[in-house]
Amino acid sequence: MKGLLLIISVAADIFLTGCVTTKPPAPSQEELTSLIRNHLVLLEYPDFEPVVSRLKNKEIVFLGEVHHVEALIQTGGALTVALAKKKPAVWAHECCYSTYPLMEAISMGKEENLIPWNCPETIQSFNSTHSSEKKILMTAVDIEYSVYKHKPGTVRFLQFLASRSSSESATKILNKKIAFLTEQDTFNKMNEYLKDLDCLFRRHFETFSSEDQEEILFYIDLLKASNRYGYLNQDNDWKKSGSRFWKVYNIRYRYFNKTIERAYEKARKCGGILICQLGEWHIDASHRCEAQYFERKYRLTKGKTASIRLIPLYSDQEKNHSENIPEIDITVKNLMGNSRYGYLDLNELTEDAVQMLAWSDYFTHDGPKYDGLLFIHVNTNAESLRSSTKANSF
Repeated sequence: MKGLLLIISVAADIFLTGCVTTKPPAPSQEELTSLIRNHLVLLEYPDFEPVVSRLKNKEIVFLGEVHHVEALIQTGGALTVALAKKKPAVWAHECCYSTYPLMEAISMGKEENLIPWNCPETIQSFNSTHSSEKKILMTAVDIEYSVYKHKPGTVRFLQFLASRSSSESATKILNKKIAFLTEQDTFNKMNEYLKDLDCLFRRHFETFSSEDQEEILFYIDLLKASNRYGYLNQDNDWKKSGSRFWKVYNIRYRYFNKTIERAYEKARKCGGILICQLGEWHIDASHRCEAQYFERKYRLTKGKTASIRLIPLYSDQEKNHSENIPEIDITVKNLMGNSRYGYLDLNELTEDAVQMLAWSDYFTHDGPKYDGLLFIHVNTNAESLRSSTKANSF
């Protein structure tokens, strides 16, 4: 039955993707400027209240970013800090799942020597002045890319799991087996290795707590799925084939959601909110994405999420006048002036305003792809946002 439902779901996605709809013509520049001016909210750190007031009662807030843009990482952190002043918060970033122990240790001030690039200084600064129960927990969500790319990261996490055993001899036996993971260089070798490792962990299960047992089973299952994904994703040909595309995509989609569910449970235990900062693809409602799953299907969060696209507006003239820059972005940048942020709440637009903006890439024929757009002025000609956040004690 589940298999049939999956086929129907995929078929519906393919059908909807294939449907060609004619978008309405763009409004005149004067009309566009007037419309955006009437709805754009200008913001300066630390006053995110106009945005926070819309989000504080949500269970999950999804932030869609362009990866590796420092200003967006820090902005996601700053918005999380603003939410954490209202209720406990957990911030999850799209990264190999195995990095979560390190990120959580950094959150609690237990790790100062190894700080990944994706741990916002905005959150670290907030945590440094608050007690453990008030700190923002940073964690990671996604499949385990490192099983094919950076195996030492997977090894460290497996060693972390082995160290949870109450038996020193069991930990030694497991670590001896774990050390051989880096030698598995094909799909079949890795697959057989993971089966053996699974059996070895189960042989020593009585030395682990029930919570650790569940984490071990989940992680081994995640590694097996990541192995399949990595094998199928070795070239880009899968993106050209409809059936193969969905086969590869569904592996990541299923397990990405599982890791988000685990992050959400951490927020739920402390009565808080989960902020998930992911690549923009994962919050785009024009296709079957992770954010859509939690908004429409996941029982605990159905109708209780929000998706906000983080959009960098570069001061670099070449970047801002590229033909690929949306007209809305250029209009917003001109209206923002010297303001650091500008927020456009797409849910508060009138029906006429939605019709006027329906031609843009931020909308589908059904309406907005996101709940809101948060524009960030990125000063590429001076100091980075990282430097300015230090100066402003984010």
